[in-house]
Amino acid sequence: MKHLSCVLLVVLIISCSSDNENEPEYIDNSILWGAWYRKDTSIDSTVYIFKNDLCTSEYWETWPTPYKGSSHSWTYKLTKDKIILNDNVNGGWEYTLIGNKLSILENRTTWIEYTKVE
Repeated sequence: MKHLSCVLLVVLIISCSSDNENEPEYIDNSILWGAWYRKDTSIDSTVYIFKNDLCTSEYWETWPTPYKGSSHSWTYKLTKDKIILNDNVNGGWEYTLIGNKLSILENRTTWIEYTKVE
């Protein structure tokens, strides 16, 4: 009986500790706080706004007059190399941040560079 109790205890410890191994290591979201701008063409642009744990994407057109074409929002968390959206650890965007330049791998194929709005 003692042997069975020891085996059950070991199995319980191993199963509890393995849950944390799949959790990403999050970093401070504040490194992205602010607005990040990209001019897409001569008449449109995209802005990402990061504040607290919310990311908002705004698409703007400037012709014939400036107007916001669309807007989407997600909650986000950061790891050292990923922006995780809506707590989906298997989704999100890969990113790099160098100074005031934020590059995001969009559609898993193209790196798009955004500049921080000062």
